[in-house]
Amino acid sequence: MRPQICKSSLVWRQIRKQSTHLPKSTTQYVPQDPLQYPSQRHIIQSRIDQINDQIKQQELKSLEKKKEQQKEDSKVRISHFSRPLLNTFLLASLVYFGLQYLWWDLERDKIIQENEILVSKLERDIQQLIDEHLDLQRKDSKKSWYRFW
Repeated sequence: MRPQICKSSLVWRQIRKQSTHLPKSTTQYVPQDPLQYPSQRHIIQSRIDQINDQIKQQELKSLEKKKEQQKEDSKVRISHFSRPLLNTFLLASLVYFGLQYLWWDLERDKIIQENEILVSKLERDIQQLIDEHLDLQRKDSKKSWYRFW
């Protein structure tokens, strides 16, 4: 950085040079003498401090909100278990219906075997009754027809 020389005569000379180059009818900014007004550094610095304080407060609030959000996120909720519970329910239903079908199929085979045994037993009984009836008819056919009179 080069050293600044703040002499009012140099500043005024530069201002005059700039103002002579500008036409008189323009509404552009015309520089003023900086030494004419007192320094406003303390006002600017106080405003900067205020803004920095506001920024710090906003950061603290945002950090608190993030901590609260993290606490809420770390809490266990029922909604965290909805998908695993749904998967478990679907798997359990699939297993239940599969076993139910298997049991039904085995029960059907057992009923078919029992019915086949029952049918064969009834067929034997019917055949036996038919045979007895035929034997009776043969014995009756040996009798003469006039005995019934």
